[in-house]
Amino acid sequence: MNERIQTFHILRERGERIAVLTAYDYPTARLLDESGIDVILVGDSLGMVVLGYPDTTLVTMEEMLHHTRAVARGVQRALIIADLPFGSTDSPELALANSRRFLDAGAHAVKLEGGASHTAQVAALASAGIPVMAHIGMQPQRVRIEGGYRIKGRTPEQAGSLLTDAAVVEKAGAFGLLLELVVPSVAKEITARENPDHRHRLRSGLQRSGARAARRDRPLPVVQAEVRHAAQRRGCGNSQGRRRVRAFRERRKT
Repeated sequence: MNERIQTFHILRERGERIAVLTAYDYPTARLLDESGIDVILVGDSLGMVVLGYPDTTLVTMEEMLHHTRAVARGVQRALIIADLPFGSTDSPELALANSRRFLDAGAHAVKLEGGASHTAQVAALASAGIPVMAHIGMQPQRVRIEGGYRIKGRTPEQAGSLLTDAAVVEKAGAFGLLLELVVPSVAKEITARENPDHRHRLRSGLQRSGARAARRDRPLPVVQAEVRHAAQRRGCGNSQGRRRVRAFRERRKT
């Protein structure tokens, strides 16, 4: 098993919260890594945040690889997860080929949007030894199909579909699960369905293994404050995490 994925599992087994932030470039990645952030996501949200696209469906593999390489140069310890962009997972074979390109670019794992519809892709990656996180609930790459960004799980049918999605991708071999814009009651139920393999579910809310946040382009002091807050939450009750925060503050003074 990938050493950084092992660390991810260990944090969960210890009951520690997992801090996840996005980065699209070298300086941000280095800042987050030195602050003690556990996971850095190279999200396809870079299409909207950095490249000015109206949504994430226009982001290409080459653009994702370019930013993944930049992030990888700035990271020494954090787990790097790269988003598989729109159209890059249309078949298990294509998903596997593109995921290998991400590993070559410096990512340690990939994230794939889709639940039951993408179990074959998840299984193909897991069988090849490529750590894959599934992304269910609101899936930004479906924004043009669905006509917007909508909360999921409001109806019994949607809730049942989400529970099925979570179960099948986990069975297929996903090491983690990201829930986006899922109503709290359904997200809580999915999170509570822990199995002996200790899969990890990231979402907003009180019941979670970790939390993910997208860092937009903001003035450096604001970014520093966000990073310190995330690191402090990560280090709550953890002396190593608090030492990381103190060391980070001292470095910023010099």
